[in-house]
Amino acid sequence: TSAYNTRALARFHMDDVAEALADIDRALELDPAWADAYNNRGTIHYQGGALDQAMEDFNQAVALSPREARGYVNRAFVHRKLGNWTRAMQDLETAQALSPNDRRIRQLLGEFRRAP
Repeated sequence: TSAYNTRALARFHMDDVAEALADIDRALELDPAWADAYNNRGTIHYQGGALDQAMEDFNQAVALSPREARGYVNRAFVHRKLGNWTRAMQDLETAQALSPNDRRIRQLLGEFRRAP
């Protein structure tokens, strides 16, 4: 499963989105409880503008790994893009509580607070 996920990320970085998604889908067929794969697929959807699909994947990642900050951070970006500022901030605050020493999350909180 990790081989499919790794290849998917490589394909995504080479702008081969269709094959990247196919690889991540295969990884999830083999391990449907793998939160990182949902985060990765959500990121691909987000970058491609498929916000509903990205949100579904990030929701699944959070459901599978509620003590991992990554899903909350990723979901915050979708909420922000959709104009759901309160939910975006809630997700970032949850992420910060889970990873209080993560400078990137603190930085994002500051950026989100300054944004309209």
